[in-house]
Amino acid sequence: MPLWSRKRPQLKWLFKEAETRDATTLKEAEARAAKELVEVNADRTKLNKVVEELQAEVQSRVTILEEVTSRVIEAETRARQAEEARDGLATSLSRVTEDHAWMHQHGIGHVSTLL
Repeated sequence: MPLWSRKRPQLKWLFKEAETRDATTLKEAEARAAKELVEVNADRTKLNKVVEELQAEVQSRVTILEEVTSRVIEAETRARQAEEARDGLATSLSRVTEDHAWMHQHGIGHVSTLL
């Protein structure tokens, strides 16, 4: 009997053992991959929730900023109106002062005495 034929059953056994080892390794790898996929999906869900919360916070701050901007515009409008009124009063006071000086210069004490 040739040498290669005596070794043949041993080779079959080695191949079977290698196939079994490979199948076991493959199943373990599949199980690890499935576990990691579940963990990644959980992380993604958490991240999506965080993103939604951040978007809500940003929207809230945008709303607050819009409200503050509106109030600033209103305050600036009122300030401009108050400045115009102050300028008008200053002009009126200046005219009254000039008129008073003119009246005093011309010896007019009271307007009612002229009437």
